[in-house]
Amino acid sequence: MERENCGEEIIALARGPSTYVKKYKAFIINGYRFHTKDRELQRNTQNSGVVVEVIGGNGILQNYYGQIYEIYELDYYGRSKVVFFKCKWVNVKSARGFKVDKFGFHLVNFSYLIHTGRNLEDDPFMLSP
Repeated sequence: MERENCGEEIIALARGPSTYVKKYKAFIINGYRFHTKDRELQRNTQNSGVVVEVIGGNGILQNYYGQIYEIYELDYYGRSKVVFFKCKWVNVKSARGFKVDKFGFHLVNFSYLIHTGRNLEDDPFMLSP
């Protein structure tokens, strides 16, 4: 790949991220504050919950709810940075993990977790908002 045909961002992405990864217990992005579950235990407020909206192959919107356990930042040599969260996810397909009450509020049971990252098919990571 010739440098004159590519922008500096493309070259930095092709090179891959730095081997040094920053790890945080809290992170503010787009005006929202996120904490890891461990940091939240020392606080009066809860900021470790996340929701991801996914449109499946059948066109149906599905929400997935999780708790942040680790926050990482990859640095592509100063050209770009990517923040992602390592989460444990709630089983939304079970009434024990998730249900909607009579007023339409979503009730999430964080003690009923799946996709914790222990199994190969589990994907515990999500990009930050």
